[in-house]
Amino acid sequence: MTDSASEAVERLVERLHRAPLRVWSIVITVFGDAIAPRGGQVWLGDLIRLLERLAISPATLRTAISRLATDGWVERRRFGRRSFYGISTKQISVFQDAERRIYASHAPEWPNQRWFLSHPEDAEVAGRLKTLGFGILPGGWMIRPETTFSRDAEAPLKRGLFFEGRARTPMDPSTVWPLMDLAERYRGLLTSFTPLKGAVGAMSPVNAMAARTLLIHDLRRVVLKDPCLPAALLPQDWPGDAMRTLAAELYRGLVPASEEWLGECQSEPNVILKSPEPWFFNRFGRFQG
Repeated sequence: MTDSASEAVERLVERLHRAPLRVWSIVITVFGDAIAPRGGQVWLGDLIRLLERLAISPATLRTAISRLATDGWVERRRFGRRSFYGISTKQISVFQDAERRIYASHAPEWPNQRWFLSHPEDAEVAGRLKTLGFGILPGGWMIRPETTFSRDAEAPLKRGLFFEGRARTPMDPSTVWPLMDLAERYRGLLTSFTPLKGAVGAMSPVNAMAARTLLIHDLRRVVLKDPCLPAALLPQDWPGDAMRTLAAELYRGLVPASEEWLGECQSEPNVILKSPEPWFFNRFGRFQG
C-alpha cells in the first residue's frame, strides 16, 4: 500500500474518533454492507480484526455486539469457545429497506406525481413515518411524494390517504424537510471522502475493507435521515447527487480488495463466507458481474 493510500485511511479513522463513537452502529454497517450479501453470519474474531484497523478495541467491540444481541439485532451461535454472529431474522426487513436507500444510484423517480398525506393517530406511527421521509405540516399532517422508494412504507401508509397533485410542490420543501442541514452534511462527506479517489487502487485488502466500512457508515448515517425526494423537489446542484456519484466510484474501486479480505473470513469454524449474492452487484447501479 502506498503512503498516500495509508494516509487517506488514517485520516478517515481519525475523523471517526473525533465524533461521538457509536461502535454498535459501525457493527450494523459492517453486517449490512459486507456480511448480509455473504450469508449474514461471521466469526467474532474477524470482526475484531476489522475494527482493530479502525482503532476500536476488542473489549469495546464485545460490549457493542453484546448490546446488539440483547436488543435483537444479531443472534449468537457458539462453536466450542468461538462465537459467531448473524443478522437476526426479525431485522432482515430493516436491512433490506436500508439497502434500497443507501445504495441507490440516483434520486427516486416520481412517475405518477402524486403525494401521500397522512394524519397519524399516535406518536409511534408518526415516528415511523418520519423515518420513511415524511415531512410535517401544520395541524399534525405529514406529507411525502409517492416515489419509487415508497414501497418500504406500505404498512404505515395504509393509515393515510392519497391525493392527486402535480410535480410542483404546494409548499417550499425546505420548510417541511431539513434540506439545508442535509446539504451541509453531504458537503462534509464530499470533503472527507474525495481524497480517497486517487488511493483506492493501491490499498491492501484490510485497508480497502476499512475504507469501505467508513464510506458506507458515514453515507448511511446521512441517507437514512434524508427523505429521498425526487429531483423535481430538490434545489439545483443538490450535493446528495454528487455524493452518490462519488460513493459509487469509490465503492467500485474498493470492492475487489475488500472482497478479497472478506473471502478469508469465516461463517462457521473452518468455513469461509459464501460468495456474494447476485443482488450485491446491483449496488449503486450494477458495477460488475
